[in-house]
Amino acid sequence: CFREPTTMLDDYISIHHIHRKNTEDLGSSSEEEDFKEETPQIQIETHSCGTDQASEAGVDYNLDHDDDDIIPAGEPHVIVIGGGPAGILMAIILRQRGIRVTVLEKMETQDKWSSRSYSINLNQRGRNALFKAGVLDEVIEVSAQRYEIVVHDGITGKMTTIIPKYPPDVAVSRPDLTWALEQVLMEKYNTKVKRGARVNDFVLKRPDDMVEVVLKDGKSFVGTHLVGADGKWSTVRDSIPYFRQQAFLRSEPCWGVHMTAPELPPKWTKGSTVIFRPRKDAMFYVICAPLPSGKCSITMVCYDETLQRYPWLAPPIDSQKSWTSEQWKLDSKPSKADLNNGDAELSLNLEELFLMELPAFLDAGIDRRTLRTARIHPRVSWLDMNLPMQTTNNSSTTKNLARDESCLFGEARYSTPGGGVALVGDSCHACTASLGQGCNLALDSAVALGDAIDECSVGTPSNRNKISSNDLSLAFANYGRTRPEVVRPIQAASEAASKNSHKW
Repeated sequence: CFREPTTMLDDYISIHHIHRKNTEDLGSSSEEEDFKEETPQIQIETHSCGTDQASEAGVDYNLDHDDDDIIPAGEPHVIVIGGGPAGILMAIILRQRGIRVTVLEKMETQDKWSSRSYSINLNQRGRNALFKAGVLDEVIEVSAQRYEIVVHDGITGKMTTIIPKYPPDVAVSRPDLTWALEQVLMEKYNTKVKRGARVNDFVLKRPDDMVEVVLKDGKSFVGTHLVGADGKWSTVRDSIPYFRQQAFLRSEPCWGVHMTAPELPPKWTKGSTVIFRPRKDAMFYVICAPLPSGKCSITMVCYDETLQRYPWLAPPIDSQKSWTSEQWKLDSKPSKADLNNGDAELSLNLEELFLMELPAFLDAGIDRRTLRTARIHPRVSWLDMNLPMQTTNNSSTTKNLARDESCLFGEARYSTPGGGVALVGDSCHACTASLGQGCNLALDSAVALGDAIDECSVGTPSNRNKISSNDLSLAFANYGRTRPEVVRPIQAASEAASKNSHKW
C-alpha cells in the first residue's frame, strides 16, 4: 500500500554483490521488545529513566568518549538513549553533521537468536533511509536478498502464489543490522556505544539549561538535547508527562507462535519467504523467513478465531512487556532441560495440529527439533500517540494538557515544544508486525530528523555553518510536529492488516 516509486537505488540493490558472514552468531537476533526494571519515580524537573533496548555487542565498547569535556557555549551535544538500529543510525546522522553524541545502552552482552527473535525485511523505505545515510553497503554485507514470496497450499504443498520482489528486499537479523551500524559509528566517527549504561534519572532543565542523565552507578552525562530511541516501552517517553499523556498502547486480536528451524529445509531457497495456508476455517497461517546464518525463523500467526478450535494456543495473559522481560531472563540463562525439550506439551500439540491442518509444512522438512523451540507470544500491540484535551470543571473551554496551544486534539508530537527532547523509532510509532514496517519506519524517522536539522542549518549541504544548539532545538521541534502525519497512515494500515490478514 505504501510502495514508493522505483529509483536509482533499485538498480543499486539489484546488482550489489552480497557478502555473508560465515558465523551463526552473526545470524542471531533479538526482538525489539524492550522492558524496564522498575516504574520511574517522577520528581519535579527530574525524571527517572531506564533504557529499554536489547543490546548487541561484539567488540570492546568500554573505551570512553570525551563526554566529560566542558561543552562550549552554543555547541550542541546530543545524548541518545537506546543502542538499537534507530538509536545508532541517529548517532551516525548526528556525527555526520559535526554534532557531539553520546549513546547509552542498558544491556552489556549480545543476545543470541532466541524465542524473542525475528527477521527484518528492509523494504524500499528502509533501504532508502540507509542509502541516504551512507551506510547501505555495510548493512548489505551482513544481509541476504529476498526475491519472492511463495505461498503453498498447506494440504497438498502445491505453490498457489508467487509474488516477485523487485527490487529485492534486504533480509537481515536485528543483531546483524545493529552490529553493522555500530561498526560505522565506531570506525568512521570514533564514537562508541556505552554498554551497561543503566539510566536511573535525568534532569530535563538544569540551571544552565542542560540535560543531565544519571546512571545507576552514579556516573552522569550532560548534554544540550536528548533523543529517546529506547523502544516501545520507552522510559524516556513514559518519564516525561508531555509524551506520557499522548501514548496509548493498543493491543490487537492476533499473536504469534515462534519457532526456529536449525537449518533451512532443502525444498526452500534462501531468497524466498515461504507461507503455508491451511483451510480457511483453521484461521491461522505460517510464515517462514530464511536467515543469513542458515537457520529459518518460523511464525504461526494466530487470531482470536483460532481459539475456537485450538484453545490451547491462547496467548499469555501477561502484558507483552512483562512477558518479554521474563523470556529474556530465561534466554539469558537457559537450563539444559529448556535447551533440549522446550515446551514438550506445546510441541506435541503443534505436531498433531500440523499433521491434520498443514501436513505439507511438516513434509517440507520441519521436524520435532523445530517444534520443540515453539513459544506462544502475547497479543501484538502498537503505540497510538495523541495529544488529549480535557474540560475544566468550572468552564466549558478545553485546556491542552501539554500546554502547547498550537496542538489540536488528535494530533501527536514526537518532540517537546521547545525542541529539547525528540523520540524516534518504536518509542513514538511502534507498529504491529503485519506489514513489516516497524524497523523500516524507525530508520526512516532517524533520517527525517537529520533532514530537519539540514533545513534549519544555514548554508548549502556542502558548506553549512556550524550547527548551533538553537538550530538543533528548532529542528527537533519541526521534526516532532511534521513526522506524525507521515507515520500514522502506515500505522493504521498495519493495524488493519493485523486484524484481517488471515482472511486473505
